[in-house]
Amino acid sequence: MPTSWFQVIPAMLSRGLVNRPRSVLDIGAGFGKYGALLRETLNIATGYHKDQRKMRIEGAEAFPDYLNPIHSYAYNHLY
Repeated sequence: MPTSWFQVIPAMLSRGLVNRPRSVLDIGAGFGKYGALLRETLNIATGYHKDQRKMRIEGAEAFPDYLNPIHSYAYNHLY
C-alpha cells in the first residue's frame, strides 16, 4: 500500500519545523506524500523552483508501481 496514516502528518511536520533539517531521507516513499508535505512546509517559502531549493529530500521506493509525478517534483532523487 503506497500510503500511511494521515494522523501522523501534524507531528511529522511539527518536528520538521522545529529541527529544520537540511536533508531528509524518506525510506519507503510510497505515494510521495511526506516528501511533498516536507517540501511545501520547509522549502517552498525559500525557493519554489528546483534550482532555488536549499533542502535536499531523497527517497527510496522498492515497488515501481508506486512511482508517480509527485516523486520527480518533491524529491531531489528517488532510489
